[in-house]
Amino acid sequence: MKRSTSIISLFLVLAMIFSLSACSGKVGETPSSPNTDSTGAPSTSGSELSSELAQETVPWYRGEMNVYRSSETGFQKKTPEGTVVYATSGQIIGCDPMNSQEEYCWSHNVYEGLLTKNLETGELEGLLATDWGYDEEGNLHITLREGVKFHDGTTLDTEDVLFTLQRNANSPESKVGEACRKIDFEKSYSEDALNLVLVMKEPSGSLLYALSSGWLGIMSKEFCEQVGDDYDFMEADAGTGAYTVVETVTGASQTFERFEDYWGGVPEIETVIYKLYKDYTPMFIDYQNGDLDFCLNNNYDSVTRFFNGEVTDTVMYQVPVNRGQILSLTTVNDSPLSDVRLRQALAHCIDYDALLAGVYQGPEMASVSTSMFIGGVKYRIDAGRYEYDPDLSKELLAQAGYDENNRLSLTLETSDNVNNIAAAEMVQYYASEVGIDIEVISEKSTAMTAAMNSTTYNYDIILMPITYGSGHPEETLAGRNAFGKEPGTYPYNRAVQDEAVCALMTEGSSCIDEERAAEIYAEIQEMYYDQCWLIPLLTSTSCAFGHSYLENTQFLSGYGVRWADWTIAN
Repeated sequence: MKRSTSIISLFLVLAMIFSLSACSGKVGETPSSPNTDSTGAPSTSGSELSSELAQETVPWYRGEMNVYRSSETGFQKKTPEGTVVYATSGQIIGCDPMNSQEEYCWSHNVYEGLLTKNLETGELEGLLATDWGYDEEGNLHITLREGVKFHDGTTLDTEDVLFTLQRNANSPESKVGEACRKIDFEKSYSEDALNLVLVMKEPSGSLLYALSSGWLGIMSKEFCEQVGDDYDFMEADAGTGAYTVVETVTGASQTFERFEDYWGGVPEIETVIYKLYKDYTPMFIDYQNGDLDFCLNNNYDSVTRFFNGEVTDTVMYQVPVNRGQILSLTTVNDSPLSDVRLRQALAHCIDYDALLAGVYQGPEMASVSTSMFIGGVKYRIDAGRYEYDPDLSKELLAQAGYDENNRLSLTLETSDNVNNIAAAEMVQYYASEVGIDIEVISEKSTAMTAAMNSTTYNYDIILMPITYGSGHPEETLAGRNAFGKEPGTYPYNRAVQDEAVCALMTEGSSCIDEERAAEIYAEIQEMYYDQCWLIPLLTSTSCAFGHSYLENTQFLSGYGVRWADWTIAN
């Protein structure tokens, strides 16, 4: 794709975006910092890099990330001693790991999984488990760490693990439920308080990765049974992590205290206060004034100010986050997009570079996706990006019987997030240029989730964030295998009815051989790319600021920081 084409198109599209945004009540709104995922360290070519900044590229378990350090003038910590106050735009919810997203501040800090990922290599290693492995029958043996205390004072044992796994298996809302439902809980058993055997109904390729995710933080069975199923986890929790929640002010803040009996040693930071900001400008002002020690997910304006040398005594982290924007296409037989030529026409009519600039403003904040899997997903390959070729789109449309006199009409649903709306309207504009009319419907995220899971054909396209959780492809592919199933028994928008790719998805979900799994998922990614079963759009970057005195910042996910590592420089 020629860069000159992208730049020329950009001016046209931005004009269109502002016009369309005015119609949708988004006049003058600046796109917020992204809620998606990146595949590596982004460039900074869109900003003038101050000569006073020091840059290094550091290894990270999902690739690499850039770290920049500004000049230091001796800025002193103004927040209370022993406390870190930090902020972002994420939601404030009760600390229940099954309802978590990886970016929630308490994920991995309040709860811990049996396994974790090495922060440099991404390989699995023990956390609450010290040993694990499959036997010849395919059953998983797990040995727990001795002497681990829950925040309620009880001691971790195998009954807590079985309770947590079964809780996820029984919930249709669990992001790792597919893996947990392959466990035969009637036959699984405890050898003693620290040794457990999970008897499998069938092999699960994703179970070990699920055990390292924020969604499978091990919970105290006794605590959960005492508080009941309706407990909101706002003032207390059932975790083993280095911190425990002590107060939630709905819509404003959450306060966490260090756990004095933490098995990994008492952290230096006594209190962590998370503050919610809906507007990035006051968040940035509070950071500069010293009211915040650390802030995540800064917008383009704040990042540009940093790169231009206007922000001192700061370390900036460009961190891949855990979501990527995609177009999920409905391919049931009565949908126009069941015709691969129309899916390909849609894929090739979009100028992805201009889309990036129009939605996220610059390469500091995002990159064009090159796989259906976002960064950090196991077995991900670079499948390439679709070439912007409107002439090819028109040819494909003509082959399918569409032209200016018989234009293809589609519906697209997205959430009311400003970035998603901007992306949807730009896709709408590019599609209209080749003869595809797209009606954009924006709704609350809950409505979009319902549409994704619906067995009723309502929309041709859903522009959605695709999440990173367990790190295994099965999470992304769950529910997409529709070949041979009766209509109405699977979510239409996620459905793929190709026999070959569905067979590979089925094989991959039960494959525990690393070499074969890599082959399977590489082939799936290539088939998805060729057949346009879905269209990846953009992946983005969370730019975090921390004052220089806050040391040892370790990111566990795009938004998640491990609080137990933080220290304050003298």
